[in-house]
Amino acid sequence: MSECFESWSRLFGSDCQSVVAVLIAVAGAAVYGLYYAALWLWKHVALKYNFHLQFIDHPPPNHKIHNFWFPYLLPIGTSKLCCLTQATHPFHGVRFNFRFLNEDQSNVPLTIISIRNIEECECDPTFIESIRPDTEGGMDAWYRSTVPALGTGEGRYFWVTVEASKPWSGHLCFRMQDAHGFRSYGSRKVAISELPNSPLLIYDTSNPDLISMKDAATKLYTESRVRGHRLASIAEKLSGWSDGGITSGTPDDILNYMATYIAFSKKTPLFGRRIPSTVVELIRWEDVRASTFTDGATKLEGTNNTANVYIDLSIEANNLEKLVQELNVAEDAQGEE
Repeated sequence: MSECFESWSRLFGSDCQSVVAVLIAVAGAAVYGLYYAALWLWKHVALKYNFHLQFIDHPPPNHKIHNFWFPYLLPIGTSKLCCLTQATHPFHGVRFNFRFLNEDQSNVPLTIISIRNIEECECDPTFIESIRPDTEGGMDAWYRSTVPALGTGEGRYFWVTVEASKPWSGHLCFRMQDAHGFRSYGSRKVAISELPNSPLLIYDTSNPDLISMKDAATKLYTESRVRGHRLASIAEKLSGWSDGGITSGTPDDILNYMATYIAFSKKTPLFGRRIPSTVVELIRWEDVRASTFTDGATKLEGTNNTANVYIDLSIEANNLEKLVQELNVAEDAQGEE
């Protein structure tokens, strides 16, 4: 009888061990699968749009970043853009691409805009091994095997030469690919300007048809705030810049933001006095698009290494009234929604 019980015990013990072993294997496989599923999901969500593409006035140091919330305006003809591609999470890329895309993410015809060349900025080591045009008006580039991975917040600087032929708006897109073929993206809104470079036009500072840019920015902000228009809240929350990120704005930041909206987004002709000139002139569009408003919309400072500085800034009063009327139209449209 004891031998029988021992046999059953051995059999039962052996079966339990087998079952436990199977359960452990299944659980291990499940954990392993969940880990890699989570890793795949994180990679394809968090890293899918891992790059911030930003326009700067010149390579570092002491560079300025173009306002992210406004389209970067390109002239008709050939221009050279200084770009910063910054990684949100670590990424080890082996090749990359710059290309223009329409609002619907389709490719832009070569007859409208295309990229002619890509160069590494002087501040970066030479990591690019080869560059060649893709088939859609962009440029592909391959890194040398010695290129290091980008850490969190790290970026690379490029000169991108662009050829534009007619008015258009869309995105400049950046794509980096790792050794496994995974692609990560970044983009910025751009537009080809319809405004040509203007001939020098002298204005009398006593002209009653002009309003100072500071007063215009103040009035447009006030009207937006009174109406509860989103333009005011955006200016309040997103016009500041601190420690490499967007923050709530100071009063001067808000006015600079509103002035940028007036002159850049709405392409309103801008007048000013270029230091040390004593006359107020119509500021050439090429100078406007390569500059930044500072000191509460009282100064326009060049960001293209030309050191252009304009003061006594003003616009035509009737253009400001048009912008105020547009707030009414937008307000009506919001009310209908």
